[in-house]
Amino acid sequence: LAIFVALLILFTRFYQHWQSGDVALLYIVFYGTGRFLLESMRVNVSLVGTLNVSQLVAGIAALAALGLLIRRHMRPAVQLAEVIV
Repeated sequence: LAIFVALLILFTRFYQHWQSGDVALLYIVFYGTGRFLLESMRVNVSLVGTLNVSQLVAGIAALAALGLLIRRHMRPAVQLAEVIV
């Protein structure tokens, strides 16, 4: 619910700056970060060697989505007319 409220506030406030797919990437960033933090409190941890697999996957997903989001906004948006021509 908190992720939904945060995305709704960001979407309505910065609507003109959004590209298609940004909401999905932000959801993955927020969900992955929250999951990463919550996995550290689990009692039955799934370890492979010394790594907490669930925490590792959530952290990688959040960082990858954040990296994609930053990369998408560093370069100018491609207009549909430019793609067709």
